[in-house]
Amino acid sequence: MRFAALSFLALFAADVTPKGSNVWETRWSKGDFVAISNQSLDRLVEFGQSVGLQISGQGESCLLRRRVYTLRLPCRLKFRVRWTESKFEHAFPSVHVVFNPPPTAHEWWSRPTTRNGSLWSEDRKTFLFHFATRPDFQRLGITTELESATGTHRYCSEKGVWVDLEIRLTDRAASVFAKGQLVATYGSDFTAFKSYTFGIGDQTSTFVELDEFGCEAGR
Repeated sequence: MRFAALSFLALFAADVTPKGSNVWETRWSKGDFVAISNQSLDRLVEFGQSVGLQISGQGESCLLRRRVYTLRLPCRLKFRVRWTESKFEHAFPSVHVVFNPPPTAHEWWSRPTTRNGSLWSEDRKTFLFHFATRPDFQRLGITTELESATGTHRYCSEKGVWVDLEIRLTDRAASVFAKGQLVATYGSDFTAFKSYTFGIGDQTSTFVELDEFGCEAGR
């Protein structure tokens, strides 16, 4: 089942394009994403109803939406995601909210990461929710890293199960919900961020997919 909030569906189902601060996307075209990886990819799906990627080894990767969206706080960012395959013992899926990205014609988009793909270039701040099955990688928070942040949580999703993740941002905090249940909170000042884009990540050979993304502003 897709996102359960019927009012949200009713508002956006007829139009998948951004309207001001509100967004609803269920299908993507070629060129909508930038695939970032410091190793070769075993699998990459860049367009269609679901997109995803899987890195070949124990490195870093992100499938980054090539678009700049207005950020109006408070808001709810909604991801319908799943992981279906992990080459090693644990799975390492993540979602990323990249703040204040430059215009899409900027050269930053051709090389968004640095330090062998472990950091966002130009010290770009992001909100990371890394929901690995391995507890020491269950991290969240404001960071410039692709796989780690200072905050911790205790959530991981089941293999092969679509899960609705929601990141609720206010001026001073982020709260993460999975299937409507609060799983993590993180305090930080978000007022300096005026725009964003998003991505999904595989941090150690896990096939991670995104089926839907939405942003509901003003609540």
